Amino acid sequence: MTMNTQNFYSDKNNDYTINTGHVYSCLLDNWQQLDRSFLQKDIEEAFVTTLAQKKVFHTDSLPVENREKEVQRLSERFNAESKFIKDYKDAFPLVGFHTINNNGQTEFVDFDAACVLALEDPFFPLFFSLQLFFTDVLETHAFLNYHFVYTFGDDSEALSEFISNCGKKYPQLYTEVRKDEIGEFISSLTKQKAEESTVEALQESTVGDGFTNNRKILFLHYLFETLGANNNSSVLERARVVQGITGLQLLAKDIKNTDIYKRLSNPLKDRTKGGFQQDLIFVRNLFERLGLHDISSVVSKDIPLNE
Repeated sequence: MTMNTQNFYSDKNNDYTINTGHVYSCLLDNWQQLDRSFLQKDIEEAFVTTLAQKKVFHTDSLPVENREKEVQRLSERFNAESKFIKDYKDAFPLVGFHTINNNGQTEFVDFDAACVLALEDPFFPLFFSLQLFFTDVLETHAFLNYHFVYTFGDDSEALSEFISNCGKKYPQLYTEVRKDEIGEFISSLTKQKAEESTVEALQESTVGDGFTNNRKILFLHYLFETLGANNNSSVLERARVVQGITGLQLLAKDIKNTDIYKRLSNPLKDRTKGGFQQDLIFVRNLFERLGLHDISSVVSKDIPLNE
């Protein structure tokens, strides 16, 4: 049977956020691709629990005077549709809404309600896997790249481990073709990471007179501090300036994951380490050579007394 996949993700921003409403819409058209028991147990539980935890209640939007009648109507409809599903095995196996006891008050959750999930949500792995399952196989790399950047912060190892665990837990959602596409994408990330490491190592090894990357960043940090930039600009803005001036880590997709950003966020995090002390002494001496004694004095205060 050919899957009638709806493309919810073709907008210009390539938004592949995990949305329970999108997943449910796809299920309505393509539920036959999945085991009925999987739908009625795992998937139904995921919808009910997720929407209840996030308090996405259909009844919230109802006027107070209509609430009792609507609850009664939906209760009767739920019972009727549940009986229909039980009697007709070829019918869509989910009612599509569910009753919830919310502090003694009956609420309803609609499965087609738009609810965006984040990595920390308990059922994120299942909805991630379902949404990937319903995404055109040709969009696999785009889908994974979106989450590599926005969900996993350019952490290829975390993404790879996450998908591996999803594949083990929900094997029916990962076809051989899909697994091949995933494998190609993960391999491309591994290759890219190796290339970036090579470039960084080359940059580090070719610096002259002891100008390591860390020392360059520290030099600019103290310069920024003296000029007041540390108080008048964000770490992100300063990191971009350092990246542009030094040419370091230009291949990084997210500057917040670079050594530049991390060092500027916490310049003295390695203050007690011997190698870092030598970096500070080197930077202090640079300012001394330039006659910038006020700045060298600031650096000196950050160097442990046992230098």
